[in-house]
Amino acid sequence: MNRVAVVLIVVFAMLAGWGTASAGDSMDTGYDLHLALLLIDNPTSERDMITAVRAIGYVDGFLNGLSLMQDMIYKGIVLEKILDDQELKELADLINFKQLNIPQKGVPVRQGITIYQKWATIHSEELDKTARICLLLSFVDAFGWK
Repeated sequence: MNRVAVVLIVVFAMLAGWGTASAGDSMDTGYDLHLALLLIDNPTSERDMITAVRAIGYVDGFLNGLSLMQDMIYKGIVLEKILDDQELKELADLINFKQLNIPQKGVPVRQGITIYQKWATIHSEELDKTARICLLLSFVDAFGWK
């Protein structure tokens, strides 16, 4: 079953009111997220499809949040009227934020999933950490810091 079909089925299922996510579908740890993302290519049930779509949404939300945070700090989206470029850089240095070397246009969710799955396979001993930390570590590993 291809990914588009999976997404369409899950959207239809959610609109029709089928299926619910339970605590067993949580993505608390990197391992939970890794297993949920593995379901994308081979869901065996409606619950698997819902879990896979939730995992895709988790990665997408993380990527959007990461881009927004970096834009706010380094491009001054919110602070541009208050601080000039030099002051923004000094603020970032002062609060010790590093900037991930992600592409200017961002990271597509499919690429983000691929990066995470590769990292999770190589660093399986790290998967007991939170899903957020594991995702961040995978992007640091893939892109490095500026």
